[in-house]
Amino acid sequence: MAKEKAEAEAKKQAELEAKSKAEQEAATKRQEEERLAKEKAEAEAKKQAELEAKSKAEQEAAAKRQEEERLAKEKAETEAKKAREEQLAREKEMEEINAKMAEAQVKREAELKALEEAQAKAKALAEQERLAREKEEQEKAKEIQENAKASGFTVKSSAKVETNKKGKLSDAAKQFSKGSKRIKF
Repeated sequence: MAKEKAEAEAKKQAELEAKSKAEQEAATKRQEEERLAKEKAEAEAKKQAELEAKSKAEQEAAAKRQEEERLAKEKAETEAKKAREEQLAREKEMEEINAKMAEAQVKREAELKALEEAQAKAKALAEQERLAREKEEQEKAKEIQENAKASGFTVKSSAKVETNKKGKLSDAAKQFSKGSKRIKF
């Protein structure tokens, strides 16, 4: 019986040791599973955090891109508006210059017309004066010839005087015949 008791005790001891070993192994396995689960959870959390960070970074990049695009669009619109305003200002300036040039052209044409009219009037006046002088000269020449005929002289030119009378010439007649002095009327 002692043998059986010792065997039962040894068996019990072996069962306890086996049970203890099984519990230790189960505890080790549980710890390992918990460690693995913890690592997996940490890895999942890390992965989730990375995904969230990446998503946040992408959202920020997208927001930044949108802001840059908005600013670029505003800048382009501002530059286009400024270019339109400058174009309108240049067109207005060109219209003013063209208007001034047209006004100056009209003024030049009016001045030229007035000058031409003044020249035509001056020419007509000069022509009238020339005709009046010619008429006056013809009248004077006619008067001289009539006076010369009455006094017996023939005037062929203003430089030569011929007499119809024979004989001595008077001092005045001598002056006519020399042709060096002009007769003043």
